[in-house]
Amino acid sequence: MKYRLKSIFSSRDGDIEAVIHPVLLHGITLLIPVNIYIIGDLLGAGVQWPLFRYQETYLGRSFINLPRELTYVLSGILGGKTALAIWIWILGALLLVMALGLAFLPDNKKSRKIRGYLLISGSILFLITDFVLYGPFLHGARGAVIPVGIPVLLILGLLILSEAKRDSPRE
Repeated sequence: MKYRLKSIFSSRDGDIEAVIHPVLLHGITLLIPVNIYIIGDLLGAGVQWPLFRYQETYLGRSFINLPRELTYVLSGILGGKTALAIWIWILGALLLVMALGLAFLPDNKKSRKIRGYLLISGSILFLITDFVLYGPFLHGARGAVIPVGIPVLLILGLLILSEAKRDSPRE
């Protein structure tokens, strides 16, 4: 089942419907900026997506992908709460990538439910990462974070789940 969105335009036959394929929808979830953050006492700032981050500091601009962050953790450059947060983030990103992978399979009620739960779980893991790094109020000595994309990902996951519950299985 493809996701149908009602348009505000209408034709002679009724409403025009835009169709979003599940692969496109889950691909877009990997391109949504999840966090906007400030490092320390305005030492830098950045934007974080599920698979990479872009930041600017007094040392310059950086593009950091997940494999590079994992290398920092495994080599011991990063440790403590930061390392824990990176592991949680990687798990959340893997859940979103798994949802994208499942979107390539035939679409049915069961796969939609799994994809919805994966998207919601990944979003919650991203939020847990923010709590680990910045505290329960999302600001502290490490800086501050605004989780701009997490609500969007949660809403998309809930919409996928609600559609899965509404539709009958096609099996």
